[in-house]
Amino acid sequence: MPTFHIVQAVHLAQATLSGYGLVHSLIAIKNLRQWESTSEKAAKVSDVAATQLYRTRTTQGAGLMAILYSLIVSLALATRWASFSEFIQMLASPTVLIAVLLVRGHVHNFWTNKSKVPMAAGYNAAINSTEQLLNILQYLEWSWALTSLIAGVSKYA
Repeated sequence: MPTFHIVQAVHLAQATLSGYGLVHSLIAIKNLRQWESTSEKAAKVSDVAATQLYRTRTTQGAGLMAILYSLIVSLALATRWASFSEFIQMLASPTVLIAVLLVRGHVHNFWTNKSKVPMAAGYNAAINSTEQLLNILQYLEWSWALTSLIAGVSKYA
């Protein structure tokens, strides 16, 4: 009979947190899409607007991918950790930690100085959701650091 390891509970918490982050990521993307046509028109006449549009898309896409990566790996490790080789068990958490760390930095560097705009409720809601996403990514960093430590010390034994 398989035994339940404490790290599986941490992975389940990571999956839950990743799911919550997925909601905020999708809300931000949905709200930003309301401004897509206006942004594209501005991007045609302004290099600055084109750069801003590109960075908006890449940061939101990267945030979504990091959340999905965290969700998939945490669910896999929570439910099937014993079926993975020791090599995969040892590398999975540090790999996700590095990915989440890099993405959070990328998203933070672009969105940290964004100001809310009067009479642009959708854009402002996207900023709020992105701020929540950054908080969630930070909690995920800490949790992946914890599971990396556990994997390194105990080898999931």
